Amino acid sequence: MSAVKQIELELRKEDDGILTPWEIQDFIGTLASNYYKLDLINEISKKINM
Repeated sequence: MSAVKQIELELRKEDDGILTPWEIQDFIGTLASNYYKLDLINEISKKINM
């Protein structure tokens, strides 16, 4: 069983405006998509190096 890795992020906005629910949802979707792609590339790289 592998250990679970934990990531901590601190996000800041340049202005004082409040994010709309759509902006938050879009940001989370983009973040999740990019994380998945990086994880997939990492796994492929591990398999190639074996």
